[in-house]
Amino acid sequence: KDIPVSEYIDKFKKKPVLVLGDYETGLERLESICRVLGELGYEPIMVRDIPDHPSQDIRQKVVAIGAISRFVVVDDSSNSGHLLEVELCDQNKWVTILLRAAGHGGSWMTAGLSYQSNVILEQPYDPSSLEEAIPRISEWAEKKLEELKVKYDSTYPWRMKGS
Repeated sequence: KDIPVSEYIDKFKKKPVLVLGDYETGLERLESICRVLGELGYEPIMVRDIPDHPSQDIRQKVVAIGAISRFVVVDDSSNSGHLLEVELCDQNKWVTILLRAAGHGGSWMTAGLSYQSNVILEQPYDPSSLEEAIPRISEWAEKKLEELKVKYDSTYPWRMKGS
């Protein structure tokens, strides 16, 4: 495109939300989550919908998408390869919500991640009432992003207004 990378990222990062989880038994839940996020004005992205780059593996693909996403929503309700993806979210300190249908996670490996991270929220939800759960978690994510912005703006002098 004919715009600088900084401008592209600034405009692009306002709407995409990376949605992770089980593409086999959880696909219906993922598609429902994406639908509600879309209704809220976000651009939900599932990894499978982005073309592979010939020199990247799946982890690199997730990192590339996650780095330009506003926040990440993980349906952590069933066993799948998302366990590694959750670790990438934690390592990269992305604002991440771990949704658990009926409060049950896909693995004990993700249980308690929010105890030592202020950018991860573990949230039980009812898949039949996503219209209630998704606005609540997106509101949490937006508040967390604003909190981080304020902190980083006061930390880095070049981010202060008028500088």
